[in-house]
Amino acid sequence: MQLQFNENFLFQNNLKCTTPQESKYPAVKINYTQVAKNSNIEKDLAYQAISDIFYEIQETLTNNQDIEIDLKTFGRISMVNRHITFQPNIKSKPQNMHSKQTVQSMLTMSR
Repeated sequence: MQLQFNENFLFQNNLKCTTPQESKYPAVKINYTQVAKNSNIEKDLAYQAISDIFYEIQETLTNNQDIEIDLKTFGRISMVNRHITFQPNIKSKPQNMHSKQTVQSMLTMSR
């Protein structure tokens, strides 16, 4: 996952982003219906919960000079002197190059 900071957000809060804003991965929109279904909650509640998380991250960034926010499996947001960086959590998957693998086994390994 690559986190991209909105240019307006950066400008309005006098922040700089040292993480490249362009990613080799396509932008992904949050599917609130699926999040709600997987969480057994209503879609509106899922939307509000995720919005609240991003609001808290925004408040934390705007109210601090230097901070590090650990997003666990998603990565880490760091800010030093109002310069933000995002380090995604990249998992390396072990690969056994000496044996043949089926597509199904590779899909199973990626989960």
